[in-house]
Amino acid sequence: MGSILSYLILQSNLQSFQTQITQLETYNDDLQSQVDSLQTSINVLEESVHSLSLEAKASEMRNAIESDLSNLITIGEIVAALPEVRSAVWETMRATLATYESRLVSGSFIWFCYPNGTYYTTTQGLINRTLSDRPYFPVAIGGNVSVGTTVYSRSSGLAVHVTAIPVFNGTSVVGILGISTPLHEWAESIAARLGIDLPDFFFVLSEDGWIQMHPQGEMILTANLVTGEGMDAAVPYASLTEFLEEALAAKEGTGIYEYGDVAGTCGYTTITSLHWVVFYVEA
Repeated sequence: MGSILSYLILQSNLQSFQTQITQLETYNDDLQSQVDSLQTSINVLEESVHSLSLEAKASEMRNAIESDLSNLITIGEIVAALPEVRSAVWETMRATLATYESRLVSGSFIWFCYPNGTYYTTTQGLINRTLSDRPYFPVAIGGNVSVGTTVYSRSSGLAVHVTAIPVFNGTSVVGILGISTPLHEWAESIAARLGIDLPDFFFVLSEDGWIQMHPQGEMILTANLVTGEGMDAAVPYASLTEFLEEALAAKEGTGIYEYGDVAGTCGYTTITSLHWVVFYVEA
């Protein structure tokens, strides 16, 4: 009897231990589930913080461009209001324009255009070309400030952004005060000021995909990252094109793309006044 009783007690204790083990395993599973859930939340939070950081970087680029543009407009309007410029006599204004030109950012240069399209630069004088066919010409000659036009300069051959200011004498527009800013030098200036070093970089596109700013200066105004025009056909860029189409439509956000064998994580935002989209890339 004693042996049977001892056996029954041991059997009861074993069942109790097994029950406790099962409970502990269940608790352990619940605890692991909570840990996994917490880790997922942490990962999501880290991704959100990273996305916000990328967007903030893109916003820094945008703010720098907008600040520079605002300064160019302000200087242009000041110069356009000077008596020497309002006289519309080139030799009268030339020295004054050269003085203000030396204060501009990123190798910008000043020119003066007459209502017939004839124009002069401070370094070359009369340029034997016309500006009457440029997109900014009818805007400025009509009495309004024009920004956002990017072209190859007919006097320097450089890819430039043009700030065009109407010059009034009384109520009449007697010419256009223009400031051409080389896009590659402008981009380099912004990268230096904001401490952006390769492999990280930024680039700027027009809303239809043309490169406005890029570390590879030869791509500016010659390559379209959406249509593929001017791109190296040997490098696969379908992922980049798909990402950019979505980004240009969204105007603000983050994303990941591949260009060849290189992956980039991007934050982007829009400069409404220029119809440009700024991309900050973390390689």
